[in-house]
Formats: sequence, structure tokens, C-alpha cells
Amino acid sequence: MSTGFTTQGLQDLLAFPFRVPGGKVKLLIAAALGLAGFIVPILPGLFLVGYGGLIMRRIIREHGEPYLPEWDNWSEMFMLGLRITGATFIYSLPVLLLVGAGYLGMMAPMFLLPLGGAPSRQNFLPFFGIQLAGMFGGMAVMGIGFIVALGFFLVLLPVIGHVVATDSFSAAFRVSEWWKILRANFGGFVVALVVTAGVYAALVLIAQGLYMTMVFCLLIPLLMTLVGAYIMVIGDVLIAHAYAEGATKVGARLENQPIPPEPSRA
Repeated sequence: MSTGFTTQGLQDLLAFPFRVPGGKVKLLIAAALGLAGFIVPILPGLFLVGYGGLIMRRIIREHGEPYLPEWDNWSEMFMLGLRITGATFIYSLPVLLLVGAGYLGMMAPMFLLPLGGAPSRQNFLPFFGIQLAGMFGGMAVMGIGFIVALGFFLVLLPVIGHVVATDSFSAAFRVSEWWKILRANFGGFVVALVVTAGVYAALVLIAQGLYMTMVFCLLIPLLMTLVGAYIMVIGDVLIAHAYAEGATKVGARLENQPIPPEPSRA
């Protein structure tokens, strides 16, 4: 579970969902749940998030190899997905508020000023100045929100790992516990974030290219849900590896059992 990726290691990671027994079928089930999310909000997503949590749990607790569990323990997936989603939502509130406030600041002058009638020559400059102030002020607030979001995504990785490792929603808010793990393997979490973002960007570019063809254009919804399921699986493996390595470094205990040291790689 080293953070130092090799080309072969990255290739093995990207290929594992298609090599494990029944991997393709399991990805299709995940994609089907993603499609169901367009019809039934929230609930299918909770099962998907919980499924990703099961993938992480084996790596974090057992130091096992990446795998795709069976789609059979629905109650456990639901509860785990609920814990992870709840913690993610609460931690994302500052970012959502900043971005939302910035958007409202940009749009408010466009909706409010016309209520006072068309500007005359005398008040044109104040009218235009208020619009500019609202636009640039809103953009500035949104920019701060996006900067905060970068830190949020990095912090969220050990938070999710801690919820999975402890099976506890409240563990997400025991900051001193997961903060030590983040500090111990900061580079590993950065790698996990960068690689996941890179895979996402590459697959989106491929999907956009297929979108230009007549045949694949009709398959875009299924294709995008497949891409989403695949990225979720790869991202969860990376997060779990980073968390487990960080927990090992600080001697963290999961389920009252010490995490054994990493075996030496000859």
C-alpha cells in the first residue's frame, strides 16, 4: 500500500475491476443504480456509496487486495452509505454556502435592479456600478469557495476512511483522530486525490469524444453511469490505501486491534 505509484501498479489498479470474478457484472449493477438515481433520488446513491465503503473496509481493516464485494448485503450498504453521505454533507456545508452566496451575489443585481425601471442618464453609472460590484463580488466569493473546496476534498478523504474504519458516524467529527492520519500520510492522500481526478478527466474526455458519434450519443446516460461507478471504485481503493498507510504510521487501532506494520518489499 505504498503511495509511490509505478506504471505497472497504476495499470493493475485501473484494470482490477475487470479482472476480479464477476467484476463486469458488478460494475453494471452499480451503473444501473446510478441510472435509477435519475428516477428515485438519494436512495440508490446511498447504496452505491455504501458499496464503495465495503470495498474500503477490506483494505483498511484486513490489508486485503482490492476487490468488488457481492451485491447482497443491502442493509449494511445502506447504513454505511448513510453514515458516509451524512458526514460528507455536513463537511461540505461551508463550501456550498460560499459558492451559493457568490452565485446569488452575481445574479441579484440582474434580477433586482430592473424592478426599479430602466436606468436614466443620471443614474446609469450607479446602476452599472452596482451590477459590476455584484458580479465581481460574487465571483470573488465563489473563487474563495472553490479554493476552500480544494482543501475540503483533501480533508474529506481521511474523514471517509475514518467513518469506514470505525463504523461510526460520529468518528467523522473526532478531528484529532483522523487529522493524525492525514498528517502521517499527507502525500498519499494527495496522490489519491490527483489520480482519481486524472482518471475522471481522462474518461470524461473519452465520453465527450464518443458523444460526437451518432450511435454512442444514444448510450451517453449508461456510459456516464458506468464511468461514475468505475471512478468510484478506483477512488475508494486509493482512499483506503492512503488511510490504511497513514493509520499504520501513527499506530492507530481499528476495532481495538493494532494495525500490523507493512511487510517489507524486497
